[in-house]
Amino acid sequence: MAVRTGLADRKAEASAVCAFLDRALTEPGTLALEGEAGIGKSTLLWEAAEVAAARGYLVLTAVGAPTEVRYAYAAVADLLARVDARVLAELAEEQRAALDRVLLGVGDGTAGNERLVATAFLEVIRRLSSATPVLLCIDDAQWLDMSSQVVIGFAERRLTGRVGLLITVRTGVQGAGDMSWLTPGRPGSVQRLRISPLTLGGVHTLISARLGRTLPRPSITRIHEISCGNPFFAIELARFIAEDPGRAAFGLPDALAALVRHHIGCPDGEVAAVMLAAASAALPTVERVSRATGLSPDRVVELVESEQAAEVVEIDGSRIRFRHPLFATGVYSAAGPVARRAMHRRLADIVDDPELIARHLALAATTGDPDTVQALDAAAEATRARGAPAVAAELIELAINLGGDNPVRRLRAAEQHFRSGAIGPARAHLQSTLDDLPPGGLRCMALIALAAITGYDESLVAGADLLDQAIATTDNPVLQLQARLLLVPTTAMIGQLEQSVRHARAAVEQAEQLDIDAVRSQALAVGVIVGFVYGLGVGSRALQLARELEEPDGATVAVFQATAVAAVISAWTGELEAARAQLDVVRQRCLRSGTEIDILWVPTTPP
Repeated sequence: MAVRTGLADRKAEASAVCAFLDRALTEPGTLALEGEAGIGKSTLLWEAAEVAAARGYLVLTAVGAPTEVRYAYAAVADLLARVDARVLAELAEEQRAALDRVLLGVGDGTAGNERLVATAFLEVIRRLSSATPVLLCIDDAQWLDMSSQVVIGFAERRLTGRVGLLITVRTGVQGAGDMSWLTPGRPGSVQRLRISPLTLGGVHTLISARLGRTLPRPSITRIHEISCGNPFFAIELARFIAEDPGRAAFGLPDALAALVRHHIGCPDGEVAAVMLAAASAALPTVERVSRATGLSPDRVVELVESEQAAEVVEIDGSRIRFRHPLFATGVYSAAGPVARRAMHRRLADIVDDPELIARHLALAATTGDPDTVQALDAAAEATRARGAPAVAAELIELAINLGGDNPVRRLRAAEQHFRSGAIGPARAHLQSTLDDLPPGGLRCMALIALAAITGYDESLVAGADLLDQAIATTDNPVLQLQARLLLVPTTAMIGQLEQSVRHARAAVEQAEQLDIDAVRSQALAVGVIVGFVYGLGVGSRALQLARELEEPDGATVAVFQATAVAAVISAWTGELEAARAQLDVVRQRCLRSGTEIDILWVPTTPP
């Protein structure tokens, strides 16, 4: 990896990145470049991307942004933007549909899920890497949207072949995202490289290269002392002195934020409006900024390229990008709350995506109003349908905090928190809701959800007790059936097989009365397996009917899938050849849908 101007003091880091790229040609791995803002992480990453492309890598990129408006799967969409559509078209139908929801915002009306999106993303990367080495580059990974964190973390732990994941992570910043999603799937698969400050000589070389001139040694020494070797800070200090050499004799700013404000300056009305629109938008294209400011696209481009703005923002294709994330933060902060709210109101009027509309309305509001709360509800439903439960929960929380607190929203928030793995917030919502709910359907739903959390996180016995309470609190047959279906495996797992069989029979009877084929199939299937364990035999007729009524659904747990139950029963009864074929079908379905936990049902067998 060549050492560029400004990186003369980065030979060790450049060598480490080169070694990472060498390894990724034969085996998967992840390298996280860590350090404070301005230390040079992004420079190393983008130079590595250029080197990788020259070596024959397919380089896919995404950039996290500290904007207040982040949307579901933004980074995943950016990473897949350069992927040939023919690769996506070759995916299994359910995987292709999941990515269509992410990339195009279209679907067949059924709800998506993060596991399916993650599995589809992983399959795309595997297919690409079978033809050419792949490098995923993510700058400022601490700002990734939550859904992209789930998908990329899922893929990272399962990468095989010639794939490298290179990310930068800013340290020491408030509000940055939790990086726990980056969990090694293999020992040593995630390496972390702390970017060191520049030496005095490195600062001198950097300033000479960037400014095209040298500064007196005392000034360089002082810049190095104040910046602590931070390249971005050092350059901004050098520019500050270069504007007026007399400043070196007086006190220099000792905070980077002050220099960022100085660099941005006080742009006039049109330039300020363009930069604020770019800092406020989730995807600041020239067209979007034009509509938000009321300026023509040509005028927006002219302003971005003007002397006032050119060192802060730039045009990259159709997008407007800040030359450094700190500039975006500085512009947004300097605008003041009144201007920010006005800009978010304008952006809410021009975007089409329900999530973005809702987020802009929420940021424009000082108090809750019905339109904003309704928009947040619609956005939460849209993101839930796209398979982004963490984002859906966040949007519902916004609606609650803006005055829309009620039991239904708390139940919806709890469900989405639980689906995203956030057990604590889910339990808190349910417990506070149950305190106020009378007997009836809502109380039953809350008890079922709390039973699921309790059984998963604490005690199956306590979970079974909550399900019994749920059945007793309502006369709604659909909700009662939902609780009974969950009680069948729960009571079986705690050794109460007689009660499990009794609940299974009641569930089958109630499902027949409701006459819903998919639910009848699930009740019959789980009844067959607990009956077999209890010693009642195979239950061939019930199993055959369950298979006839089954609607294959990757989101259905294996114990309720007639196909999976039939495969296990075949194995248990000694029909090993039939079991092998049936289990392989179940295994492939689990792999396609990302429900890997259900592969516990499927013994690993050679093809």
